[in-house]
Amino acid sequence: MLDHAALWEAEKASRKDSGRVLPLFIVQETVLSAPDSDARHWDFIRESLIELRQRLTDLGAPLVIKQGEAQAR
Repeated sequence: MLDHAALWEAEKASRKDSGRVLPLFIVQETVLSAPDSDARHWDFIRESLIELRQRLTDLGAPLVIKQGEAQAR
């Protein structure tokens, strides 16, 4: 997790605030179908997510992967 700044900061904040971190990756159709997206790109992401999921599971914070469109709040 040290090589992923956002996850590292979330982990530090959760320890400070006694909160929990929910690692989440959203597969968005708009990104999948973008003109600059191709199969090699998604193969790399899939392999990275598999490795990240294992590392996070080992730390007690399993990665949640959902498909849909992210919504701003």
